[in-house]
Formats: sequence, structure tokens, C-alpha cells
Amino acid sequence: MGVTEAIGPNHYSVYATYAISSRSPDDEQHFQRSYQELRINFTYGRDIRPDLSGNASLGYYNSANVTRRPPRRSSTAPIR
Repeated sequence: MGVTEAIGPNHYSVYATYAISSRSPDDEQHFQRSYQELRINFTYGRDIRPDLSGNASLGYYNSANVTRRPPRRSSTAPIR
């Protein structure tokens, strides 16, 4: 999602994304993987003269990856 605006010689834009994903356990490894991610970017630009312009950008990114192993199943067979 983003917003862009121009006021006179100034140009502004802000963009952000947020994602959460969860995957089912792998058949071979039995791990459950999930992640969440946040990105934000702010950009500022200015037309100083017709042949000269400047811009600056500031961004933030955060990602968290989680790998979980499900609890072991207990055996229901009686011990002899």
C-alpha cells in the first residue's frame, strides 16, 4: 500500500507492506515454518531548478522467521 503526493516542487511518497505466512510441516523433517515481515519506505524529492533535483529515502525492514518442531507423539503400544 502506498501514497504519493506532489506539492509544488516537493514530492512525497510513503509505502508499507506487512505479511504473515505459515506453512504446514514438511513431510520429511516435520518442522512447521512461519514468518512475518514489515516494510516501510519514505521518499522525499525536490525540484530545485529545471536541470537540478534532489531526493532522499528512508526505509525500515523487519523480518522474523520461526521454525517449530511439533511435540513428539507418544506410543500407544503397551510395554512388555
